[in-house]
Amino acid sequence: MNYDITADPSTDITIFDSTDVETFEIMKCLLLEYKNQGDYVEFYNLQCKDCDEKFKNENDAVEHSINFNHWNFNQI
Repeated sequence: MNYDITADPSTDITIFDSTDVETFEIMKCLLLEYKNQGDYVEFYNLQCKDCDEKFKNENDAVEHSINFNHWNFNQI
C-alpha cells in the first residue's frame, strides 16, 4: 500500500498508524479476498510480551489474555 495512489509502486512499503481504522478495514477485505482464493499465508503468529508464549492464531492469544491477564502481544 502507499499513501498516494499515483506514487511509484516500488515505494509500496508503508507503515500505517495503528488507529487508522479505514486502512485496517481495506486490508481485512484484501486479505479475505486472498484467503477465499486460497492464495495467502497465515500471518497470525503472535507472541506474548509478558511470558514469551507463542500463538498460531488470534483466538488462542485472546484466551491466553483472559486466563493470565496478559494483554501485550507482538506479531512475529
